[in-house]
Amino acid sequence: MSGRSLVVRFESLDAVERALTATHDEIVSRLDEVLAQVDTELGGWSATTASRAVEIQYQRHLRESVDRLCRALADVRDALTRVRADAHDTEVRNVAVIG
Repeated sequence: MSGRSLVVRFESLDAVERALTATHDEIVSRLDEVLAQVDTELGGWSATTASRAVEIQYQRHLRESVDRLCRALADVRDALTRVRADAHDTEVRNVAVIG
């Protein structure tokens, strides 16, 4: 035995997963609010003007960046879900071996 140990607190993993979900939802919601406000303020701009075209392009880039961020948050959350499941399976196997 190597003397190494890993302590997994399921409540902590659950809390992190909930925080990641809430963060994702908040980011998406806030971005939608801000961009809706921008669209309201710039509603009179013609999409054919250079400045509006750049703004539209920037909004597209911003949404793509936020989408990548949200996918990364989802990947971390999914990894935590797998860690929690693996930890539970390990605990069950260890109890079975000891019992």
